[in-house]
Amino acid sequence: MKKVIPIVLAIIFSFCLFGCEKKTAVLGIEMDIDYLNIEVGEKRIITASVLPTTAENKKIEWSSSDEDIATVKNGYVRAKKKGECKIKATTKDGSYSKTVRLVVRERALYVDKSFQKGDEGYGVWQFDSINGALAAAEEDDVIYLNSGEYREVVNITRNVQIYGDNATIIGNITLGYPTLKEYSTEVKIANITFKSDGYYPSITIGNECENVRIENCKFYGDNENHLPAVKTYESGESGAVKKIGVYDCEFYNYTNALSFNQYVVKGEIERNKFENCDFATYLEGSQMTKIYGNSLKNSGLIEFDGARVLPSGVVIEENSIEDLRQSPLIVARYGDLEKGQKLDISKNLINGVKVQDMKGEELKGLKSLIEVKNELTGEGDYEFIEFSNKKKSA
Repeated sequence: MKKVIPIVLAIIFSFCLFGCEKKTAVLGIEMDIDYLNIEVGEKRIITASVLPTTAENKKIEWSSSDEDIATVKNGYVRAKKKGECKIKATTKDGSYSKTVRLVVRERALYVDKSFQKGDEGYGVWQFDSINGALAAAEEDDVIYLNSGEYREVVNITRNVQIYGDNATIIGNITLGYPTLKEYSTEVKIANITFKSDGYYPSITIGNECENVRIENCKFYGDNENHLPAVKTYESGESGAVKKIGVYDCEFYNYTNALSFNQYVVKGEIERNKFENCDFATYLEGSQMTKIYGNSLKNSGLIEFDGARVLPSGVVIEENSIEDLRQSPLIVARYGDLEKGQKLDISKNLINGVKVQDMKGEELKGLKSLIEVKNELTGEGDYEFIEFSNKKKSA
């Protein structure tokens, strides 16, 4: 009996030592990354670990600060649209948490005429035509054109950005044309060379487009076919183009390089180069347009047609015009202009001389390059042209 008692006590002691051991509490959480940058539509896994590794409760709750940008389930992240949010992992025991900064960028699609069916990613993110990429594109995608010539007529019906890398388009890009059932509202076109195909303007914009930005592009035209490089087109639907911006582009050999109708609410034409163009810009009707910091050689500046309240909405400043051809610098055919309206051209340079500093024969020569005609009376009228805006000393 005496031998049994020590054995029983040993068993009880062992049970208390091992069976009564306290559960290990959660003391924190760690994640394998603290920053993630992915494309729209991409999926990634973020790994989180409860500390210490011996903790009993290893459950983790996941959340996204903005589920419109990205969602998360059990660490599995899905990017939905461009933006930034935080992915958070929280321990069930103790509510310890860590976050990952997530940046979602536009999805990139690549176009190269050498891509072929069977190539990895063909039809998903690699395409051999611009139209093929656009057919697969989703909102806010970015399309990159590799070097080469693309002879295509392209219809853009989504909000996309198109960038070129030594790429040339011989054809037309259309946004919001009346034959399209869907319209793009936010489009950016950059770093592409356009050559006229003799049939269409290089870029045609319907009045349903809200914001179009064209930058760092080159346009080569043909004065004989009278096609502009960029033209707005009335589609017959209600609405207007809220803004068109043309920046840092080059235009060669056009009758009217840019042609904007009365449905453009705001136009910005800045830091462009125009050479051998009858006119850099053609404006029809009433618009708020800024023409600033452009360089013109052997090119007229602007042609107004049918304006009524146009001059008060146009800013023309810091443009440099050299080697004017025989065509006028400015042509204005207008209707019933309101009294007191002025078109100020005083802050532009003609062959290196600012207009407001011109006097005598110089000013007379400049006026001879401006044609103003009232469509109602058929008479010329220079009263609404401001040649000098200097403040007179008292």
